[in-house]
Amino acid sequence: MFSTIDRVLQAKSFHILISVFVILYLWFMILSPISNGWQSALTVWKTWQTLNASVIAFISTLIIFQSTRITQQLIAMQKRNAAKAFMPIALAELCDYMKSLIQLSENLYHGNEVFELKVKPKIPEQSFKRIEKYIEESVPQDQKLVEHLIIVINCIQVFDSRLTTLLTDKHLVDKQKRASYQINQFILLHALVSGMFDYIRNNVSSYNIDKLDKNRFDIKDCPLYMTDIEMEEYANKEINFELFVK
Repeated sequence: MFSTIDRVLQAKSFHILISVFVILYLWFMILSPISNGWQSALTVWKTWQTLNASVIAFISTLIIFQSTRITQQLIAMQKRNAAKAFMPIALAELCDYMKSLIQLSENLYHGNEVFELKVKPKIPEQSFKRIEKYIEESVPQDQKLVEHLIIVINCIQVFDSRLTTLLTDKHLVDKQKRASYQINQFILLHALVSGMFDYIRNNVSSYNIDKLDKNRFDIKDCPLYMTDIEMEEYANKEINFELFVK
């Protein structure tokens, strides 16, 4: 209900209507009567005292509503900033998780690790909770980041399912090749997550990223099997869910 009223009050047509009403009210209720003398003005005000009382009540209601609106906006921004303050921790946990997936995949590819479920890194659930809280408290300027965070969460769930199958399905063929293929997907998602830090840490005022930064593909202590051509191709593709899970 509050949001509906707020949309009406913020509508351009409502502002025009109020402006016209104020102009007419000022002319017929104040300027014109006063120009004819104070006695005339007092007579007009007495005659239209019910209308004047209604106008005063309406103005008071608008002031109260606007004050409430501003207060709610401040509270919402405080909650959003509080949630945002913990986001660097969540992003760092996700980056560490992606690095562990990359390193595990490399070991599986080279035969340095067994294909068993016990070697699978655990999803950082605490970071998911922090991200969920941030999404709940986000504001319109966070919309692009929220879209990318949803992509990240969905991709990680897909990756976890794929890795479980890779480690447990005894009938799956070319396991090492499959492990090698996943490395690039993990690197791309790591690049997306690491590109969020500047906005989350308030180093930049807006988050308007549409494509990955190929300079983020090189991760410390992790292999990089992409060719320059592949990195250029990935960097020129629009960020969407299919980019990471194809």
